Amino acid sequence: PSHDMVKKYCDRQWAHNIALKAIAVTEGRESVEALQEVYNEYDAVLPETTDSGYKISDDFSELYKEVDRTGGILWRLPWLNTAIGGLHKGDSGFIFARTNAGKSTFVASEISYMLKQLTSPCCFFFNEEAAARMKWRIFQAYFGATDDRLLSNIEKCQEIFDDETQGLFHFYNMPMIQKKEVDAICKEMNPQLIVMDNIDKVYGFKGDREDLRLKHIYTWQRELAKQYGVAIGVCQAGSTAENKKWLQHTDIDSAHTAKSSEADFIIGIGTTLDVGAEDIRYLRLVKNKFKPGEWRHECRISPLTARYLEI
Repeated sequence: PSHDMVKKYCDRQWAHNIALKAIAVTEGRESVEALQEVYNEYDAVLPETTDSGYKISDDFSELYKEVDRTGGILWRLPWLNTAIGGLHKGDSGFIFARTNAGKSTFVASEISYMLKQLTSPCCFFFNEEAAARMKWRIFQAYFGATDDRLLSNIEKCQEIFDDETQGLFHFYNMPMIQKKEVDAICKEMNPQLIVMDNIDKVYGFKGDREDLRLKHIYTWQRELAKQYGVAIGVCQAGSTAENKKWLQHTDIDSAHTAKSSEADFIIGIGTTLDVGAEDIRYLRLVKNKFKPGEWRHECRISPLTARYLEI
């Protein structure tokens, strides 16, 4: 305790000295070099550092375990298991598409499949309209059944869902998702899977420009993934994605390098107005840090059962 008190005093004294020196520099009474000297004095009150905890293992067998994509949380679509692999702690990505293109169905289809694989909670943060409808679609996608079929035996379906998911699915209806609220919930729940829909609308971040605010959000999502588990965001595609099959980076709404630079994977969902292709969706990995190459795939959407089906 006494050591901590001394450390706090040294911190404050150093901060005070550097503040005074900085003012003197702005007024022309001191040089930048003098300010740098005061800054460097802080080394004297820092504990001696070593490379412990920073150096990567020299054992290549151990190293491969860190990049191996087998195992982990698997996707419902086999194509995604081939293209991305199982999801592991630290993985962070997002899904984007135009309004009414099938984002909610895709998310419901995939997340519902992941639920039975979890050993720790899934925290689903939702700030779009009709939260009850989204939660119902996840329930529907879990069984791949129509509303009528579920309602015909709703008590039994509820029992099966609760038993198989072990109470690990937590859905939060937050019209205004706040960063501090998500942080507090994650700290309490220690989730293995975090989903945020719509991630661009999370409050509690500031930036001189919109792209900088978004960068802070997506950097935060990656930090959550590193600390807890897998993090998946959902956001909109811009107007350039309208009536387009294979989406690109520039089709992401508010597309800036800062927004997608923190993502390990980005899934774009394209759709067209072509007659006869109303139920076809075009999946493209706009970004894939795990496996190089061009990854695209056609699927069929089944809105009545909240599933995506491979053709």
